[in-house]
Amino acid sequence: MKIYSLGLALSLANLPHIALASAQSEAFLSQKSCRNFVRLDEDQVLLGGEKGLTRIDAAGQTQVYGSEGNPRDAVLVGSKIYALFPSSFVVLDRDSGRVLARYATQLYKAPDKLLPQEQARSLSRSGNRLLIAHGTLGVSVFDLIEQALVSTLDVNRGERLKGMAVDVDFDAAGKVAYVLVDNYQINPIKPSQEFRGILLYDLQNLRLVKRLLGLDPGATSFSIERDQMLISFGGMPFWKLQLPLGDQDQLADSAQLVWDFGREGHSIGHFASDAEYVWTCHRESSRSPVLPALYTRDQLGL
Repeated sequence: MKIYSLGLALSLANLPHIALASAQSEAFLSQKSCRNFVRLDEDQVLLGGEKGLTRIDAAGQTQVYGSEGNPRDAVLVGSKIYALFPSSFVVLDRDSGRVLARYATQLYKAPDKLLPQEQARSLSRSGNRLLIAHGTLGVSVFDLIEQALVSTLDVNRGERLKGMAVDVDFDAAGKVAYVLVDNYQINPIKPSQEFRGILLYDLQNLRLVKRLLGLDPGATSFSIERDQMLISFGGMPFWKLQLPLGDQDQLADSAQLVWDFGREGHSIGHFASDAEYVWTCHRESSRSPVLPALYTRDQLGL
């Protein structure tokens, strides 16, 4: 299914105190639903919604790709879109929406045998690699040239209790992968034994080079823009960390908390950020719909 519009209706309720001149931003805010993720990629906006995946180009033209479910994330690679689902990802032709291929997202189990904590959560691209955060199974590495899974980063190597890879991102140079890890198992007697933090991998050889601990429980997604990392804890609060990350024992010691989004409610799902805005899905209350929203970086103190 293909739907084009300029989408110039602007919901001021979603965007207080911001004057926009971008047709793309206005088209984004005019979408009737927002679900799971917002992704900025090659001057395109990719948005998870109730109808599946939506792409908004720089001119504000909107294309909706129907699918068998709601994707958890997506990235644009040239003329193709890689849309992530809990146990597979689908490759779509960007212009026609035609399904070109489908791949498993991990090397260990049949897709229908994955437990909830083992399902894919997000993906990110650096060069010819896609990295897929896959819960307790770690991070899958997909080679875009070979069109195959080639490796897995074991986020639980040497750990007594399992953690979940919930998100993955890269530094600006594309040399370091950051993996966001939340706890899955908690030791009720000595709860400090579980690892919650950020793992840094050298992308050239996929070698773990640093473990930084000290995240609060419940980290769900993060985004890197220039020298700042934003971490969402279910949308409330955000943590802001300056890059490069130091060697501190506890990440919380250097985090700035962001509670004020300039409106009621909080962010939902995976978000994206650029030099001006945080692009996200927003819910005012448990009874409200989830809609696209923009937070200004100035408003968040970024």
